[in-house]
Amino acid sequence: MSKVFISYSHDSPEHEELVLQFANALRAHGIDAELDRYHVRPPQGWRQWCEEQLRPEVSSHVLMICTETYLRRVEGKVAIEVGRGVFHESHIIQNYLYDEKVNERFIPVLLDGATSEHIPIRIRNHGRYAISKFDITDAEYKALCHDLTGRPAITKPDLGTLVPLEARPVQTTFAPIAPSRLPSSALLIGRDDEVKALDAAWSDNKSHVVTIVAWGGVGKSTLAAHWAATKYDDVERYFDWSFYRQGSSDVFVKTALEFFGDAALAASAADGWQKGERLAQLIAPHRTLLILDGLEPLQDAKTGELRDPALKSLLRGLAARNRGLCVITTRQETPDLDTFRKTTAPQWKLARLSKEAGASLLERLGVNGTATECETLAADVKGHALTLTLLGKFLAEAHGGDIRRRDLVSLHEADDEETSGHAFRVMEAYEEWLRRDGRVVELAILRLLGLFDRPATPDCLAALREPPAIVGFSDSLVTLSDAQWNLAVTRLVQLGFVEAQPWEPPNIAGYGEEEARRVKAKQIAPADASPLQIADGRPMAGIALDAHPLIREYFGGQLRRTAAWREAHSRLYEHLISSVPYWPEGIDGLQPLYQAVVHGCYSGRYEEAHSEVYRDRIVRGTSGSYAFYSTKLLGAVGADLAAISCFFVLRWTELAPELPKSTQSWLQGQAAFRLRALGRLDEARDLTRAALEFFTAEKEWTNAAIAAGNLSELDLMLGDVTSA
Repeated sequence: MSKVFISYSHDSPEHEELVLQFANALRAHGIDAELDRYHVRPPQGWRQWCEEQLRPEVSSHVLMICTETYLRRVEGKVAIEVGRGVFHESHIIQNYLYDEKVNERFIPVLLDGATSEHIPIRIRNHGRYAISKFDITDAEYKALCHDLTGRPAITKPDLGTLVPLEARPVQTTFAPIAPSRLPSSALLIGRDDEVKALDAAWSDNKSHVVTIVAWGGVGKSTLAAHWAATKYDDVERYFDWSFYRQGSSDVFVKTALEFFGDAALAASAADGWQKGERLAQLIAPHRTLLILDGLEPLQDAKTGELRDPALKSLLRGLAARNRGLCVITTRQETPDLDTFRKTTAPQWKLARLSKEAGASLLERLGVNGTATECETLAADVKGHALTLTLLGKFLAEAHGGDIRRRDLVSLHEADDEETSGHAFRVMEAYEEWLRRDGRVVELAILRLLGLFDRPATPDCLAALREPPAIVGFSDSLVTLSDAQWNLAVTRLVQLGFVEAQPWEPPNIAGYGEEEARRVKAKQIAPADASPLQIADGRPMAGIALDAHPLIREYFGGQLRRTAAWREAHSRLYEHLISSVPYWPEGIDGLQPLYQAVVHGCYSGRYEEAHSEVYRDRIVRGTSGSYAFYSTKLLGAVGADLAAISCFFVLRWTELAPELPKSTQSWLQGQAAFRLRALGRLDEARDLTRAALEFFTAEKEWTNAAIAAGNLSELDLMLGDVTSA
């Protein structure tokens, strides 16, 4: 056994004496402990001496005496002139841990009442010893001695004779079932024909992709979720995704590739078409059930064509060959699959509920009335499932189920172009009832959800509940206890407005701001940077809240007309930019920053969201080894384009006037580049032309020449030879 080096901080004379006694005890028990106090001043200097002691050929183990002071010095949370030795040692130790990947040498030791909170996070989950006295009678001290000398506390007995054992068959393979992201609903009524049709599509081996089209709130997602839940025992693999809830196709593609077995491609910067093609190859050979819910955010608003190459190649690949079934729900038709429409990719239009089915749903929700009255009400709302559900629960909760009180909802005034008008009228009645009944907390929570385009996670909800209150928005929330909050949430779940989902925070690693600026300024290559750090203050797991998009739209619209709209988004922006390291790693790490850009723009903080978040932290600048990190290293073109779109007040036409002209032209160019990469050439050409006009007007001839070249290429790609 070589030497054992002791790393510690000089907290106080008493602490120094305690560490010395510890080292002396180890030496007395035959362990060659090394301590700085055993030397006067090494000729090579203390810094070089420490580096030598930490080398594996010199010290077989390093004992880290962890205290609050030691931790603060390791983390650099003291004055720069204080604790340099510990700070220097800790960085060397971190590099060893990073290079060796496993920890067999560095052992945390807790003396004099120190706790595990004082252990640096990089080794906190490794074994530690909490020692009370320096004697073999102390169990922890004795265990440490066994560890350092490599002598087990118990001698392994000799191997005996193998006893014959009766074997029994066990199941060794299980169908990979991904946790569902689809909305949950207790009721599915009036969809027997559609369920039978889905059963037939799953069984006939002819249907590869089924698209279900209907307006919002008709019941597409509920149908898909209920039917999918009956197939878990009949699939080889199951995976679903809600684009309403997750937003970015890049996150979907990454998560799906990891689930289906190609994590390497998921982490690469390969283009979307290649990733979608590979995903289809992984899915097609198996009896896989894939549910893609709410596809319309990725479709062109006018034509319905998919704007995402990964989804295009995935769906076309599955339409051509698929042993399982892909079910799509969307508000728009999918012309990308027209070639396969009469063969492997049928498209169904989901009808609204019949008046009989609507009456049955009202009865199940607790509405009391004659069959004729219930059928008439169902017909009046055009069989719109969400409207019937909300209206039925409203009558049951607020008026004892009396159908005659339907007159409180002005259905005849509703714009029913998409039948969302009827749903909004019911929400107005709910809003008035909650206000009249003094349920200001429930009302505030519903308005709070109007800020989000995805499930509201516990950390974001907590940020909005923190004092000081946002006037006219969170006044009733800041003083709530957790028990009162949970009671209000439970009430909203019962009313059908809110869905509560378990949420586990991601484990995000990255670089702190100081390290990011250092490596960028010195052009340090990624491989030579300091090891990644795990984000501090990781939020606790909890319950996320979500609502139907129409519910979010209604209450978001109510809030948008108030001053609280900007202040609430600003609060979320501040929280999200501090929730991850300055440079978070990977697509998952960037998600809070992408979300921060959305809230920053809604709050009117366009320039901050651009320069401090999008350009400096997501893109990581425009020069150097880390430049354009999100697209060049991760291939997150779609997520990047979604972030850039937030800076436009009129999509691809007019940028926020708060942005400087130079920033506007840069964003136009970046948007054009990403649109081109996604195959959206017409949109890219319009933006490139606008950028060329700006550079010409400003006499920025180099940039103008680049824009002109790009414009000419786009003209040629679109077949416009004359313009090129």
